[in-house]
Amino acid sequence: SFWQWPSFDERRLWSPSPRCRPFSSPRANALLLLAARATLFLFVAVAASESALHFTAQSGTGTYAIFLSNQGQWITVAYLGVATLLVVASMTGLFVLGLRRGNFSYVDIGWSGNFMLLAVFYGLYAGGDPARRLLIGTMYGLWGLRLAWHLGRRIVGEPEEGRYVDLRRKWGAAGPAAFHRRMYRFYLLQAALDVVLALPLLWVAQNPAPSIAPPEWAALAIWVVALGGETLADAQLAAFKRGGARHDEVCDRGLWSWSRHPNYFCEWLVWVAYALASLAAPPWGVFGLAMPALMLFFLLRVTGIPATEAQALRSKGDTYRDYQRRTSAFVPWPPRR
Repeated sequence: SFWQWPSFDERRLWSPSPRCRPFSSPRANALLLLAARATLFLFVAVAASESALHFTAQSGTGTYAIFLSNQGQWITVAYLGVATLLVVASMTGLFVLGLRRGNFSYVDIGWSGNFMLLAVFYGLYAGGDPARRLLIGTMYGLWGLRLAWHLGRRIVGEPEEGRYVDLRRKWGAAGPAAFHRRMYRFYLLQAALDVVLALPLLWVAQNPAPSIAPPEWAALAIWVVALGGETLADAQLAAFKRGGARHDEVCDRGLWSWSRHPNYFCEWLVWVAYALASLAAPPWGVFGLAMPALMLFFLLRVTGIPATEAQALRSKGDTYRDYQRRTSAFVPWPPRR
């Protein structure tokens, strides 16, 4: 049947054998096939719901107005369902690729690239004002594309990044199969974060108001500054590495002389811009303020600064400790002498 899961040998999916080709596992194939079928089904449901929504909007009776409200709730659920299937399919494919290559750094490319995927989907189908869908879709999509491209150049064809080497060492004590299961759950967690963090995108893209509101113009201005700052910080770091810097040297030039993580700060500003745009999309848009708070927590306490600085201290030692002493960790600020 449509929902039946085929029989499989679980060891084949988690096996690190080089003979394990992408999508050769019955379980991986079943997951992707199920995602494709369910996505197609929900796309049809969304299209049908949207048609009904537009039809009832032309009627002026109270009965149809109630139906319109309920229909709007169901269509939002359908959007979220399709979005979840899209990012799960994306992350599953990248997990199998990482399994074959022995490099799970691909999760970073997937996390950022999925925002471009969701920007295209919501931008095309969310049903709000076309100009607003284009605006918020461009803001999410270009940021996700730039970050995915930047990370891809750093990850593809290179050894596994230090953060994932550490996770391999910590999680691998129970054996390869247990490690691969835990890493797959980590990939799925990143997929869930994609869907949650893209909620402002959905809320704004569903807003039918006919003109762009002042908070949305302000959000665009912040987004331009933040994207430019993040791009500049990445370019300055790349130029430093190309200049023949020794392994124990620290980039303390340009934006990096004012913040140890100017790229992370500018990335957080991008999420501030998304939250500001969502304020113009009642009633749920106010909850968009939680997204920069969540991103700040992850950057400061979980996967951003702590992991990066731990790796820098291991590789650069006292040179990096001196850099920590004189340079702000996050918010750009004049360096201490």
